[in-house]
Amino acid sequence: MSRGTANWISGKGFISSNWGIGSVVEAGAPVEEITLEGNSYHRFSFTSANRKPVASSAGGLRFVQVEPGNAVLSEKQINELNHKAQTIEKILGQQPKGWDIEWAVNEKGKVIILQARPLN
Repeated sequence: MSRGTANWISGKGFISSNWGIGSVVEAGAPVEEITLEGNSYHRFSFTSANRKPVASSAGGLRFVQVEPGNAVLSEKQINELNHKAQTIEKILGQQPKGWDIEWAVNEKGKVIILQARPLN
């Protein structure tokens, strides 16, 4: 999730999400994209992925088939992520170009912040 760009304005942001674990997310898979403004959001694309990686209880990953065009994040998760991003901005301050925030969703569906770093 990026909370800014070269034309960054405090309180605005962008979420790019896909089903994945670790490098699966960064492998160029088709993503769901959501813009944030204050406490509002607009989902302007859904993922077109047709496979979802799932952690196996025996270790490793397995892939399950999913219908393309479904939401990756629920409304509750989007709102939780947006609130956490705004809290990061309040605590760490405003950077000239905003924050790059890495996050994950745990097995219970809760958003976990992994790291936040200034965008250069």
